[in-house]
Amino acid sequence: MYLAGGGAVVEVWDCSRTPPQVVDPADDDEGGRGLLLVGALSSDWGYRRPVSGGKVVYATIGAAL
Repeated sequence: MYLAGGGAVVEVWDCSRTPPQVVDPADDDEGGRGLLLVGALSSDWGYRRPVSGGKVVYATIGAAL
């Protein structure tokens, strides 16, 4: 986590290079809500692929509007 643009940027890495995908889960699905929550709670989010492999998903939280 670091500060940028008046908000905190949170980053999460995983080993998959598959882009993150927002899905529309059914009410009884056990997963699929992570990016919906990220989108609802952040002012911006996205991903990048570091040279070391995998992907980093980032979100800016608390930025001034």
